[in-house]
Amino acid sequence: MNSKKVTIIVLNYNNYQDTIECINSILQLNYTNYNLIVIDNASTNNSFDHLKNHFKFLKENSPSYNYQLLDANETYIFDESCQLYLTRSNENNGYSSGNNIGIDISMKYTHCEYIWILNNDTIVDIDSLTNQVNFFDSEIKNGNNLGILGSKLLNYFDQDKIQAVAGSYNKVWGFSKSIGLDKNSHEISQVDADKIDYIIGASMFVSRNFILNVGFLATEYFLYFEELDWSQKARANKFSLGYSNDSLIYHKGGASVHFVESLNKNIKSQFYSKNYLTEYHHTKSKLIYTHKYYPKFKNHIFIYIGILLIILNRLRKGLLKNIYFILKALYDFKSENRKLKGSKLSSIETI
Repeated sequence: MNSKKVTIIVLNYNNYQDTIECINSILQLNYTNYNLIVIDNASTNNSFDHLKNHFKFLKENSPSYNYQLLDANETYIFDESCQLYLTRSNENNGYSSGNNIGIDISMKYTHCEYIWILNNDTIVDIDSLTNQVNFFDSEIKNGNNLGILGSKLLNYFDQDKIQAVAGSYNKVWGFSKSIGLDKNSHEISQVDADKIDYIIGASMFVSRNFILNVGFLATEYFLYFEELDWSQKARANKFSLGYSNDSLIYHKGGASVHFVESLNKNIKSQFYSKNYLTEYHHTKSKLIYTHKYYPKFKNHIFIYIGILLIILNRLRKGLLKNIYFILKALYDFKSENRKLKGSKLSSIETI
């Protein structure tokens, strides 16, 4: 079996139930040379205590599952004899910032060759990690400078259906598309690398070499578009994007939305009306990404037309509060952009 060390990073925010299910599936992996770092991203419920109790339970029932609690407020001596680690952020600064805590620990302490960023609302197939390591090693051996590797994301609620294998992005209109969405699992076995614009953030597998050359996740995004940004940086640094068909990940996330929609169209409207922050952060992050990487599109007229079409769609459905949050994202982006006093967003430093 391949013996290269892997660090798995799982970020939790107010959802310890899914995180515990994800942890339990990771512990069933047939690839055992890994560290698992779970970061609680300043949850406002009792998630951290539940996660800590779960790690204690694992330790009491199996000595091999020894864990270390890493206190972000104190200087700690990293215990390399442990396989499981739990820490928390004192402040929720977004998806990238939370995962960067895990990347920082991985690069400084774990001596890992690979890092696997995994959404907490997933469960993993027993062979998923083995297949990713083998795929990555094979690509490097064949002279492909692979940067980010994606998995086959399957619908948690309908596990024969694909949620995504990678993503494509229309830079003119600012619309993204999940490659393979709703296809049967067997219908896709490979993807032309030229058609992949980004690797889906639910599962991103990278090497230590990639982090050293490209850096951490960009923190100007609170939520959304961080995976597009990382993929863009990968290509700028001569790294390629890849997809492992044999690495199977069962993802809730957007899949749960499709599941709810199929049950009741009225529920769909209720779901979106409550998900205001999704509207806000997706709109704002889209604008940050566009202005950062595609400044040549003067005034970004088509991006704003696309946002207008979304607003009209929400208006048609009577989702007025959603429209408010989209408009707020536009206003906040413009205000924050002015405060930069002409400095380019691309100059913002990541952790």
